[in-house]
Amino acid sequence: MVACLATACAQAPLKPSGTAAEASTAPAAAIELQGQMGIKLGAWQSEPARGMSFGFFFQGQVERGSFSLMTPLGSQVAQVEWTPTSATLRRVGPGGGEDIRRGSIDELAEAALGEALPLQTLVHWMQGRPDPALPHQPLPEAGTFEQRGWLIDTREREQGRVLATRHAQPGLRDARIQVRLDP
Repeated sequence: MVACLATACAQAPLKPSGTAAEASTAPAAAIELQGQMGIKLGAWQSEPARGMSFGFFFQGQVERGSFSLMTPLGSQVAQVEWTPTSATLRRVGPGGGEDIRRGSIDELAEAALGEALPLQTLVHWMQGRPDPALPHQPLPEAGTFEQRGWLIDTREREQGRVLATRHAQPGLRDARIQVRLDP
């Protein structure tokens, strides 16, 4: 399930158009994208370290979208859909049929993973920028910043790679999200 939720956040950059007033009222353009994602969670309390990797197909925008989670051999194992007021994870294929529903994609991540991962914010990071609704701190190296306790490295974004790292903190384990978008 970790893989199902984590992929919900990957998006290609949006192209700006029109004035700032038009941009604030116009719906965001839909994006289609595919790639691979890896998540590593460090050992913490009684939880062992774990990692996963998967392929994904994404279609949507920051506010609403859907994606398919794929095994390394290309079989679909889950579908995730979200809107501004709900999010659903549906397993497909052998052993499928399990649905998890929550009020947002971040709540869905917490329920399915037992781990707080910044999935809604990751959408912005995948576009090579901080979430504009949250404070952030630029770091000395161009293409790097800190937001929500995560260090974001977008220096290889032009090659389709983005890395988000969170170091262990009280109540939180080490976590690393690495995304590679297919051209």
